[in-house]
Amino acid sequence: MTPKELVEGYYTNMFEPDGIMPYLHPACVIHWNSTRGFIELTPTELNALIQQLRGTFATSRLEITHIIAEDNQVAVRYAHNIISPDTFEESTFAYSMAIWEIQDGKMYRGYIMSHLDK
Repeated sequence: MTPKELVEGYYTNMFEPDGIMPYLHPACVIHWNSTRGFIELTPTELNALIQQLRGTFATSRLEITHIIAEDNQVAVRYAHNIISPDTFEESTFAYSMAIWEIQDGKMYRGYIMSHLDK
């Protein structure tokens, strides 16, 4: 699997029950600058956050608008769209940009910037 295919698989399967864990290196660290500030996450912490999001919204869907790969690095830009359980209307929850470093066929370092739309 190429680095680009790995990252595409990660985002495609993010909200599935088996989720992200097969894509992430055991020593992965995610550095995330968001609207709410900076956090650093392990794969387990990120997986718990995603599982929490799965329970909050009726549906979550990521729409990748750009993905560029060079050697062992992949940059991806995407929108996180949700369907609210109250209104059942789809809206954009957040916009994000990430750069991933791939090592040993897994996502080893993630640098994410996101902006909540709400």
